[in-house]
Amino acid sequence: LATCAVDPNMQFVSNGIKHKSWLLNKLFAVKPLSGYSGFPYNTFSPPFPLSSSFSYEKKFNSIGIRNENLYGVTIEPKNEIDIGNLNLLVSSNEEILMKYAFWITFTGKMTAKTKVAQKLREWLPKANIDLSSLVESDAKVADLKLEDFDKIFSLLHIELNDDFAHIGELRNFYAHFRPAIENAKFAD
Repeated sequence: LATCAVDPNMQFVSNGIKHKSWLLNKLFAVKPLSGYSGFPYNTFSPPFPLSSSFSYEKKFNSIGIRNENLYGVTIEPKNEIDIGNLNLLVSSNEEILMKYAFWITFTGKMTAKTKVAQKLREWLPKANIDLSSLVESDAKVADLKLEDFDKIFSLLHIELNDDFAHIGELRNFYAHFRPAIENAKFAD
């Protein structure tokens, strides 16, 4: 699933899974070690426990991915990331990258039939950008490519502020990934 957003053979997975895979592949160089051939689970010691079945098993079987195999990947962090028209250095754009991770995860929760322009108007009622210029009024999530969500983010990331209807969720997202304050008191 790590590469499903960038693998044309795996477009059958859910919107949420594709968005998470897109984020992973945006932040890291993810490369399969063995393509679709995989490694038998008992190759490793101790062997990895496998589930008896998994989502989309029949569709994965049709492209050569078997439940009884493990599929290794290499994951290397990227130093520079392009998001729409933004070119970011990882070391100096923490806040934008946190907003981006939230954005991709958050938009991944929408169903395929959700009208994107309508959601943008609900989320950003005081936006300084003409939201109708970003996406057609009747465009649904299923009509957009993941690159389109990047383009929308690159134009709207400044709008993800106190006027954003889900600012509380964004702040909780930040808090989850930010280190604890050194002087904070914790219960023993």
